[in-house]
Amino acid sequence: MTIIGNLSDTDLGFNFFLSNTHQLVSRDSKVWNQELPLNRKSRKTGTGLSVSYGEYFTAAKIFLEENNHKVLRDAISQQSRKNISLDQSTARNIYLEKHGEFYHPSRVELVFPEEKIQFVLNIAASETGRNIIDQEYSILRRLHRESQNPYTPAVYGKGFVKTDHGILSMFIGQWFEGFHEFHLSESSREKRKLVVWDMVRGNQYLSDRQAKELYHKAALILTSYYHPITFEHIFPWHHAAGDFVVCLRDTKVDLRLITIRGYSSLDEGNVDPNLQSIMENMLVFFLILSIRMRIDRLDGVKEIIWAEDFSVLETLNGFFEGLEEMSLERTRGIPLAECFEYYIFSMEDKDLVKVTEGIVDHYHIKAEERKIIQKNLKEHVAGIKQGLIKRNL
Repeated sequence: MTIIGNLSDTDLGFNFFLSNTHQLVSRDSKVWNQELPLNRKSRKTGTGLSVSYGEYFTAAKIFLEENNHKVLRDAISQQSRKNISLDQSTARNIYLEKHGEFYHPSRVELVFPEEKIQFVLNIAASETGRNIIDQEYSILRRLHRESQNPYTPAVYGKGFVKTDHGILSMFIGQWFEGFHEFHLSESSREKRKLVVWDMVRGNQYLSDRQAKELYHKAALILTSYYHPITFEHIFPWHHAAGDFVVCLRDTKVDLRLITIRGYSSLDEGNVDPNLQSIMENMLVFFLILSIRMRIDRLDGVKEIIWAEDFSVLETLNGFFEGLEEMSLERTRGIPLAECFEYYIFSMEDKDLVKVTEGIVDHYHIKAEERKIIQKNLKEHVAGIKQGLIKRNL
């Protein structure tokens, strides 16, 4: 545990910035003593966090510099796989990127004569964030260790710093350079399109082909982490929370999942699954996947909205690709894609609707998501069946 003391500007060692400006933040800055917003929808101070921008930046500095910068040196070694000395850096910058629902992530930038190395520093200031940050760190470590997939960030160290207004918990991890948050937005009165929040080149609308590829890859990523025998899956996840980030490389779409708040079994009591229970749980996983894939907030902060029908076929394609890529060890040699396709094809629409209604019942009665799912449920199930037919034409 580290206590924030009174530090002079000459001792800071790091330069502090807000993400939307290159203006240096110091003790003399107007924002230094202002409280952090609760989240990105909050523009007012006095949100209940009580932690100021100054305490935030100073806590980040203390965490990174503790024990002769041990966590930072370890991160450099693990990420770069090179023998790079931190002492050779010519600048050390911390950019507060955004105010999320759970964390206030910063980008840590180390500038060397020949290159620039960057990390993410996720900092939890609220009780809600502090309650999940250790679990998320453990999940990310486990999945990165067990999987060969490059879809989630590596993590390099965690800790906490005590301030006058509470504890800030944090961990340092891999920063995905060139990746940005995206959300559905109204490109015109008649059409909603996915827009990428690129603060450097400006916001960019995805083409229809790019949007299809994005939904396909999101489904592939989530399916690749689904365990068909233990029924473990990533949950919850939300497009509205910016859990996925995208990078546009020419016309190609690259996707990453930057946060994992939970990884548990759909059926923890089933320790010896048979083929029937494997199919039943896979159906629940797929239906949850297909529903949540369609839910977002307009422009990331407005009302809950429902993605267009084409996302269903792309979710199906990504899901089946994920099943086909699973190792024999993971599947116990079961041809999962073939078995599941037969299983879901054999179900009547009314039975699929019933299973989906059971999933909807887990949403709070007043949740915005519940209302929009119920409104579109039958059409969504019909779209799944139509997508399965299209896949086999």
